Amino acid sequence: MENNRQDISIRPESTEAKLIDAGIALFGELGFKATTTRMIADQAGANIGSIAYYFGNKQGLYLAIAETISRCILEKLSFADAPNPKRLNKQEARAELTAILHRMIDVFTKDNEAEKWLMLILREQVSPGAAFDTLYDNAFSKVQSHLSQLVARVCGTKPSSHQVIVQTHMLAGQVAFLLVGRTPLLRRLAKRESQLDAATIAIAKNTIALNINALDA
Repeated sequence: MENNRQDISIRPESTEAKLIDAGIALFGELGFKATTTRMIADQAGANIGSIAYYFGNKQGLYLAIAETISRCILEKLSFADAPNPKRLNKQEARAELTAILHRMIDVFTKDNEAEKWLMLILREQVSPGAAFDTLYDNAFSKVQSHLSQLVARVCGTKPSSHQVIVQTHMLAGQVAFLLVGRTPLLRRLAKRESQLDAATIAIAKNTIALNINALDA
């Protein structure tokens, strides 16, 4: 059966969606090899044969998860509505770059769904495979390219320059590490809760803005 990816967002209670949700949690926690189809089916409350029916096999489910995460990243960051960087002047590009990175902070610190993706994405960064290619082609490269164009507008250079690509990578990396390094940060701040509070997030956003302002200093 051909899997209709759009149904996953339209029908969150569908078997496909439940299998994807279970796979995201288990693959992220245990890794691809240690996660069995039985584990996924049990967590999803589905028949084990449903994985083969909808996705072909475990690898097919894993790649479908990568496609789903890629689509959701672009949706949550509102890239479909983003203005064309080439039409922005320097100040507009700076404001748009700041807005996107602030939105990234909100997504990765406040969105429970996005937090579930994190471990799976990190695993693919450390040991890239076919799923990483899907994530890169469908999401990472698009985000990096768009942000690079904004950085280039701010700096007055070419988006393809190594300097701009690295600067963009470092800016986005600060946002990712805010969540990855949340536990030591909270301990350093002597906070007992497991989530970053509004005041800490505000400081993080201000730091990002300061770093963006320093791009063309």
